[in-house]
Amino acid sequence: MNLVRHHRAPTANTQRRSPRREAKKLRYADEIAGPLYPEKAVKPFHRRLKEMQQIFGDLNDLAMAESLLLTPDGLVGGDAAAARAAGFVIGVRAERARRSWEDAKGLWKAFTGTKPFWR
Repeated sequence: MNLVRHHRAPTANTQRRSPRREAKKLRYADEIAGPLYPEKAVKPFHRRLKEMQQIFGDLNDLAMAESLLLTPDGLVGGDAAAARAAGFVIGVRAERARRSWEDAKGLWKAFTGTKPFWR
């Protein structure tokens, strides 16, 4: 995944969705096959995969908040109070995404260094 090599969060939806979907597929496979293997072998893989999914989730949450609240057809409309609330929500989501993204490269390295439990 070249996504983690960038120094800042991607802006294109396709850049966010593709790795998120792939991680989701891997998580489904992990949840289906995991019980067939010793928990000691599965746990590190599962934990690191979950951490990576959290990063992609945080990025997606920010994108969704922006699209729901800041687009011309968004929920804010012309309401000043709603605009302030939207600014708060987006600010919180942006900070969370920024912090997650700072951790992404290290978590990716840890994840790719984790031995797959099925091998």
